[in-house]
Order: sequence, then C-alpha cells, then structure tokens
Amino acid sequence: MVPQQETPKETPKAAAAFQEYCLLGSSRSLAKLAQKLGKPAGYTRQLETWSSDNHWVKRVAAYDAEQRTERERKNQEALEQMNERHAVMGQANALQAVKQIDTLVKAKSFGSQAAVQLFKVSTDLERIARGAATERKELTGKDGEPLEASTRGKIMIDVTQLTNTQLAALVAILDEVEGTEDGSSEEED
Repeated sequence: MVPQQETPKETPKAAAAFQEYCLLGSSRSLAKLAQKLGKPAGYTRQLETWSSDNHWVKRVAAYDAEQRTERERKNQEALEQMNERHAVMGQANALQAVKQIDTLVKAKSFGSQAAVQLFKVSTDLERIARGAATERKELTGKDGEPLEASTRGKIMIDVTQLTNTQLAALVAILDEVEGTEDGSSEEED
C-alpha cells in the first residue's frame, strides 16, 4: 500500500521523502531517512521542517495503522483457511476411526485402543478448527452453589467463554492481585 498522498502544500520532493520515511518501518527516524536518501547528517533539519509542515507523524501513524490492519486481515484469512483444512482432516480421520471401531466391535476385538484414540483426537481437531470447545469446565462455589461475587468496582467476566490458556492467565493475574491486596504495591520494571 502506498503511503498517504502529499498534503496540498507538500512539494513532490517532500512527498517522495515522506514515502521513503514510511517504508523505513517501525524503527524509522529522520536521521535514518537522511542516510537512506544519501544526504549529510545536517539534512535532517530540512526533513524536520517537512515533517512538521506536512504532519508526517500523524500521517505515518495512519500508514502504520493501515499496514497493521492489512497484516491482521491476511493473518485472519490464513487462519480461517488453516482451520478449514484442519476441520476437513478431522472429519476424514473421525470417519476412518468410526470404521475401525466398527470393525473392532464386529470382530469382538477390543484389544486395540488406537481407533478410539484416533476418534477422540480427530473430533477434537475438528472442534478446535471450528472454534468449539473440546471440554467444558464449570466453576462453582461452596457445595456446588453458584459463585457469588461483589460487582462494586469489579469487572464481570463470563469465564465459560475463555480457553484453558486464558483461564490459566486469568488465575495467574488473580493470584498476583491477591498478593498485592495487603496494601503493598509491586512495581513492574
């Protein structure tokens, strides 16, 4: 994607410099731009003027946001394609496992658990690829009663929608918060 077009008062030379500035990526600087353009270090003053007059910081932030959005779109598209392939593989393997299990049942040969395991793995693969859970966990309070919590100043989270990884991260955060509720504060580096 080409960076935003020049502003009305931006010269073609400044616009070309801006495009090069955008293409330098996240570690860009006016000094690096001057070097890329083959200019002496003092040329950064000219670049600073163009940057200020033509709002390069704001425009390059918009350019970076567009680039991120495009990368995210492409990653999402690739993820959806991968999930579809995995779902198809899961279905095919599950059907094969069902056939093998049927053969074992008819032969009254239950010595091999490979087909059963293949069925489990295959159905899990399909469920994961389609965004469904492979297991269900419930949180309950004392004696199986619903959990009760004060909502004053708290955030309510439907933990049933979280993955195991997200649940583990949440537990770690809660453990950390509980460790700091005694009034002491831990500062991160």
